[in-house]
Amino acid sequence: MKNMIEFLKKTSTGAVEIYEEKGRVYLARFSHEQREAYLYKPDFYTKTFATSGIIIAFETKAKSICAKTAIEQGSSRSFFYFDTYVNGVLCDHSGGQFEKGTETDFNLNIELADGKKLVEIYFPQLACASVKDFLFDGISVSDLCGEKWRPVEKNGKRVLFFGDSITQGYDAEHPSYDYAAITARRNGYEFVNKGIGGDVHNSRVLFKDSFDPELIFVAYGTNDWNGMPTRESFVSNIKGFYEKLTSIYPTTPIVAISPVWRKDNDIERPTGDFFGIHDTICDICADFENVTVVDGMNFVGRCEELFSDKKLHPNDLGFFTYAESLCRKLIEIGFIE
Repeated sequence: MKNMIEFLKKTSTGAVEIYEEKGRVYLARFSHEQREAYLYKPDFYTKTFATSGIIIAFETKAKSICAKTAIEQGSSRSFFYFDTYVNGVLCDHSGGQFEKGTETDFNLNIELADGKKLVEIYFPQLACASVKDFLFDGISVSDLCGEKWRPVEKNGKRVLFFGDSITQGYDAEHPSYDYAAITARRNGYEFVNKGIGGDVHNSRVLFKDSFDPELIFVAYGTNDWNGMPTRESFVSNIKGFYEKLTSIYPTTPIVAISPVWRKDNDIERPTGDFFGIHDTICDICADFENVTVVDGMNFVGRCEELFSDKKLHPNDLGFFTYAESLCRKLIEIGFIE
């Protein structure tokens, strides 16, 4: 496994730890310490294993590649897909269904044209995909000693995404189509996705890891509004999150995205008016110099056809709309040109 781990360390982005277990290699977007912090809620702990935002990229002259993977639960969903880009073009979208609580073997087989190619493989964002083997022209990387592939230089701006199910990628079918992946691809970011479906502004899970971001996005709020028992706990959670985040990253620019529209916004909650969340986050973040708040209410739109469940989680088209809106806003506020 030594050459396999070395291959994945040199070619992957999105992972803060890479380790061998059960005869395969895991690419983890959470450190051990961060993952342990989620043990208080088993559902969230399971989601830390999802491979959202994990990408491997390399140059090769091989005419075929094969990723032998094991698929395990990484969310409440039971589908998984890989997206493979060749020279910047989406050329393969492969995956399927699996039974939650079980392990499914899946071989990603890609035929390639002659000559040197840049290959980028996006891993499933709502399942855990570990690597049992990786072959170039039928030969395992364990036997190649660096032959057949060359790593791609990692020189993009390092960006960290915090958020709930929408940040994790619910419910894009294509892992390369969620808003974090699209935003990163359009702007050349190297990114880590910390999104956890159902999560709120939760300071207990904030720990610095090996990834040193130059820009941070935070997109919580909809679950805070829907699940907090009181207005006081709602406000306290948000304030506590930004106090700890800015203590860990005191000079790193942070973009706080208030929640996107949801169909059940008119339900009365003890946390207050859904349409007032943006103003609440603005009031709290006014105390933090490195935090800029942007209004995400219309980032996806208010058309049911943009949501996989017709009410909350964007589909592929909804995510394209989100990313387009976010990038326009980043240009407007001077974060990108």
